[in-house]
Amino acid sequence: MPTRKRKVTRFILDAIKQEGIGHVFIVPGGMIEPFLPEFSKAGLDVIVACHEAGAAFMADGYARASGKFGVCMGIGGPGISNMVTAISAAKADRSPVLVIGGSVPQNWEGLGPFQDSSQTGIPDVELMRPITEVQYKLELAEQAPHFLQMALRSMLGVANSPAFLSVPYYMQSEEIEAVYRPVENRQVRSVDSISVKELVRALKQDKKIAFMVGNGTVLSGASNSLRSFARKYSIPVVTTLRAKGAISERDEMSFGVFGMGGSLQADALVMGNEKAGIERPDLLVLLGGNLNESNTFMSENVQPWKKLIRVDHNSNLLGSNRYVETMVWADIQGLFDWLEENVASYDSALKKSAAQRRAWMTQIRRGPYYDTEQDRKSDKLPMHPARAIAALREAAPADALMVSDSGANTYYTGHNWTSHGPGEYFLLSTTGPMGYAIAMAIGVQMARPERQVIAVMGDGDMGMHGMEYLTAVRFKVPLLIVILDNHALGNVYLALKRNDMGRAAEKLTDIPGRDWPLFAKAMGGDGEMVEHPGELDRAFKRGLESKLPYIVQVRVDKNAPTPNTQESDIPGPPRCR
Repeated sequence: MPTRKRKVTRFILDAIKQEGIGHVFIVPGGMIEPFLPEFSKAGLDVIVACHEAGAAFMADGYARASGKFGVCMGIGGPGISNMVTAISAAKADRSPVLVIGGSVPQNWEGLGPFQDSSQTGIPDVELMRPITEVQYKLELAEQAPHFLQMALRSMLGVANSPAFLSVPYYMQSEEIEAVYRPVENRQVRSVDSISVKELVRALKQDKKIAFMVGNGTVLSGASNSLRSFARKYSIPVVTTLRAKGAISERDEMSFGVFGMGGSLQADALVMGNEKAGIERPDLLVLLGGNLNESNTFMSENVQPWKKLIRVDHNSNLLGSNRYVETMVWADIQGLFDWLEENVASYDSALKKSAAQRRAWMTQIRRGPYYDTEQDRKSDKLPMHPARAIAALREAAPADALMVSDSGANTYYTGHNWTSHGPGEYFLLSTTGPMGYAIAMAIGVQMARPERQVIAVMGDGDMGMHGMEYLTAVRFKVPLLIVILDNHALGNVYLALKRNDMGRAAEKLTDIPGRDWPLFAKAMGGDGEMVEHPGELDRAFKRGLESKLPYIVQVRVDKNAPTPNTQESDIPGPPRCR
C-alpha cells in the first residue's frame, strides 16, 4: 500500500477504522479539537458522553461486546483523571480499551498553561501507568504509526488490557507520510506439553470431575468445545459470575454460577453438602478464571478441594496462596484442540467414570436451584427484587444482552437472570465501581445493534452516572433500563443491619425517593414507575418495544437479603455497595 501524507489525527483515526472499529467515545475539549473534524472523514461514528468516565465505560462495553477493542478519548488533565476508575476496572477485568489523550504542547509545559497535567503532580502518563498495559507520549509526529501499533499489539496480546496514547496538541495537525498495517489479532493456541499431562492423568484417575469456567474461556472462543466435551463425558459445569452463560444455563451440563449470587446447585456441586450427602469433586478444573471473594467468600471455611487444576495462558494470573493447585499453561481453546488430538490418552477412562458423574449430578439436581423460589413468584409489597428479575427474564428476548451494575442488584440479577450463551452478560466483576451500567450498555448496543440490550441498576447507581441516560437519548440508543429502587445503598444497609450497628449508621445509607421516569421524560426519553408485581410484565414489554431509552423504576424491599450470600454454610457478606 503506498504511503500518503495525512495529519496525525487522520492517520490515527484511519488506523482505528482499519482495525474494524466503528465507534469512538469522547468528551470534546480544547486539547483534542484537531481530531473533531476528522472523525467523519475517517468514517467513524462518534458518541459524545456526558462525562469522561462514561466515555471509558462505553468503550469497555464496546470492547467486551464486539470481541475487538474499544476507543475513548478526552483532554489531558481532568479528562484523563476522570477516566481512571473506568480504566482501572477494565484493567482488572482484562478488557482492551485504547485511551487517547490530548496534552498541552510540550514547549508550554511548566509555563502555566490551562490544564497542564505535567505540573499538577499527576501527569497523564503517570496516572495511566498502573492501570494500562503500556503508556506512550508522542515526542515527534513521526512516532505516531509505531507507537499506535505498539499500543495495540500490547493491548491485544496475552495481557488483553488497556493502553494509553498521549498526543500533544500541536502535533495533532502535523502531517506525516506513513502506511498503517493492521495488527494481526489472532488467538494464540498455546499449550504447555508438560503441564497438560498432569491434567490428563487427573482426568483418567478421578471420577467426580467438575469444570469451573472463567471468562478466559469466553475470550478464547472455547464455549462450543467446552459444551461438546462436557456432554460427551458427562462433566458438570459451573461458571464465575463474569463468565455467566459461557454455556447456556439451560444446558444439561450447566449448574449455573458458583459463589455469591450464584445457584445453590452450583454451590452444592463445587463445595458438597454434608447434610444432603453430596460429596465434593475429586477434581475441580478451573478454566480461564480465578478464585476470589465472589466465588470463595474469602473464608477459611472453604476447604481445599481434593485436587485443583487451573488452566490459563497468562502465567501472571496463576497461583494462589490459599489453595494447593496444579497449574497448566494453555489457552482454553488450545487445550480442547489438544485434548481432541490426544483423545486416546483419556477417552476410555472418562467414559467409564461417566455413569458415576451422572448419578452425582442427579443427586444435586434434587436440591433447589434458586435461593427461594417463592420470592420469584411473590406478590407481597414492597416487592422482592427476585420477582422483578424473574418477570424481566420472562418478558425479554432469549438472546437479550444484560448489563448488571454494582450493588445488591448485582446478586439479584446474577441469581435470577438466565443467560443462554457466551458474551451475553456484562459486569465489572473485579473492582465493582457503581453507576456504569447505562454507559456500558450504550457501548454494548453500538457493538451489537441487532440485539436487545438491558441494563439493571440500583437507585444508588443511578445517582452516580445516571446522566449518561442523556447520552442514550441524544444518540437514540433503545435501551431498557431497570432501576431496582430500594431507597438505599442496599448491600451496605444490609451489612450494617446484620451487624447491629444501629439506626444512625443505617441512616447514612438512605437514598431519598426520586422519580426517575420523570427524569427520563425531562431528558427527552420515556419511562414508568412500577410498585406492584402485576404491573411488571406490561411495563417491561412497553420498555422493550420503545424506540427511546426507557426507564422502568421498580420499587423493591430494601430488607430483602441478597441471594446465596447469607444463608449459605459459607459466611458472607459481600462488601461492595
